[in-house]
Amino acid sequence: KDNASDKFLEIVETIDLKAFFATCPTLEAVVTAGEKATGVIASMANVEVPKMGEMVECEYAGHRFKLFRMPSSSRAYPLALEKKAEAYCKMFRQLGYEI
Repeated sequence: KDNASDKFLEIVETIDLKAFFATCPTLEAVVTAGEKATGVIASMANVEVPKMGEMVECEYAGHRFKLFRMPSSSRAYPLALEKKAEAYCKMFRQLGYEI
């Protein structure tokens, strides 16, 4: 298609989350931008896809983590920079960082 929406993207290979967690055992969060990427991880963890700017608690292969869905950087979904910054500040606060 001739737009930037990720719904037309074909996933050729998904991440091996179990192997990823093995290399990063202290990982607390997975952060995605866009509906498709978020949907892939949510499906693997058998959880609902969070709304943009929100988070869901997940468990996969014995590893607990937070899945954050951040605003897409795609030109198909313009969002004011201030709104994107608010979403990222919220995420960092939820992870225990002071902003």
